[in-house]
Amino acid sequence: GGYPAARFWTLYAADQSLGVIDTGKTRRSALQSYEVLRQPDNSVVITVGNRPAPGNWLLTGGSGKMYFVLTFYDTPIASSTGLSDVTLPRILKAGCNA
Repeated sequence: GGYPAARFWTLYAADQSLGVIDTGKTRRSALQSYEVLRQPDNSVVITVGNRPAPGNWLLTGGSGKMYFVLTFYDTPIASSTGLSDVTLPRILKAGCNA
């Protein structure tokens, strides 16, 4: 999927309380739109896990349920009544280290 028009967005991995997952590392478990590498079609591919990966990598750790919190800033969808017209990114589970 795509993502709605927005001036800026952030993505982080969260625990059940929606707090940022503690990875025990100094690297933050968050990405933002100004730092990601984009594909030729302007899409973004992000690898999530506890092992470094090339490209856009979101560090995670721990065990249990994990949520992804994607926040859009300065976007027209906040005032839209046609929320069904919004296309959001999709998450594909490619594997698990557990």
